[in-house]
Amino acid sequence: MRGPNQSVADARNQAIQFYEENVNQAKGTQAIAERNGQEGLDPKALESLGRALHTVSDATSPMHESLQRWNWPDPSADQEHSRGESAISPERMEMAVQMERAAFGEAFGTEALHEAIAPPPPPDACQQNPRNCPGHDQGRR
Repeated sequence: MRGPNQSVADARNQAIQFYEENVNQAKGTQAIAERNGQEGLDPKALESLGRALHTVSDATSPMHESLQRWNWPDPSADQEHSRGESAISPERMEMAVQMERAAFGEAFGTEALHEAIAPPPPPDACQQNPRNCPGHDQGRR
């Protein structure tokens, strides 16, 4: 979305810059946490990634296509916006998931991405090796 007096090009550049700044912040925060011996994903790094993911998921919304003009705080525009985002097609959902996974991988690396999207181990695997269980040590899950 773009402001009432903002060009499409300016809004696109601003969105790209916002995304890149937040992904880079996530990378940097995670790197510092790991250098300090922290295991798992740092909450502040995840917070930065979350801001970037908002931009990514908005890009798949029909209410955000073509960087439409946003006339906030117009209550009727807000209601129309909410109605337009109340459902998502399977195609848009798949696009959103793929784009968000790519952003996660960009921020935290492919190993963390594969770990995050891996299905949980079967229950008997937890008994054999508790480190395989989600939540064991608040690792990258």
